Amino acid sequence: AAAERQLDGRLLLAGHCLRCPSNTTHYNPFVLRLLENGSPDASWSFDGWAVVSDGGTTNDSLTAFAPDSQGRIVIAFNADDNVRLARLNAMGGLDSAFGGDGFVDLVTELGLYDITALAIDPATRKIHVVFSGTFSTLELAYVMRISTFGTEDGSYGVEGIASFILEEGIELEDALLQGDGKLIVAGKMNATGAQAGGFFLARLDGEGLPDASFDGNGVARYEFDRATNGDDHALALTLSGGKPVGAGFAVDGNDERDMALLRIQNSYIFADGFEAGHTLLWSASTL
Repeated sequence: AAAERQLDGRLLLAGHCLRCPSNTTHYNPFVLRLLENGSPDASWSFDGWAVVSDGGTTNDSLTAFAPDSQGRIVIAFNADDNVRLARLNAMGGLDSAFGGDGFVDLVTELGLYDITALAIDPATRKIHVVFSGTFSTLELAYVMRISTFGTEDGSYGVEGIASFILEEGIELEDALLQGDGKLIVAGKMNATGAQAGGFFLARLDGEGLPDASFDGNGVARYEFDRATNGDDHALALTLSGGKPVGAGFAVDGNDERDMALLRIQNSYIFADGFEAGHTLLWSASTL
């Protein structure tokens, strides 16, 4: 379902698998770590494979994961219609310092939500959790921040939540942290009227509030419009030369999806000339 690269160059692949461990009858999340030559890393969970079982009997599907700067990995998954986080230690086992047993359950807003992205501050190791879902027929999204121990940060945003409730709906798919602690999120905005969807990007400051230096109010919509009122949707996000790049699709006149890339200007790279000099402040993943 997802891939990341650790700071040491090892590749991480994550998803969910049936009957793993072999004595189960349902799906559980897993993380596979590969060496640079592509072989499983035997120093990780003994054989390169770390399977996360919370002891339940429902299908648990992975929706997002991210490594931190200490070699630990946070995963997000759906468990019995609830959203849950788990953290693996540097050896591939559950990290008891996270939530007491390696698991943290998060109470969502009204509606049904998935965790679609995780972004971990490499210096503080605080975890930004991105939710996307629906309430009634409206698509809503929001971000919360939790500590490295798994406790919710009530000072983030407004009462612990940075919400995106705009026009006819917002979907968020990916997020990344800049070296200055600002969070960029990307996805889709369904504008009021016939417009089906446009690339949506937003930036939050270090306190979880809209960053007014980003397009004046912290949010922006970009339409490809290969077809009038077409559906344009960002699915992934990275930085290229300090500039945010969104990757996704744009629908043409035959209602077919074609790959679409968007790069926007960003004054951040000129703030101090370079990214932060300490490697702990560099991005923990690379595309």
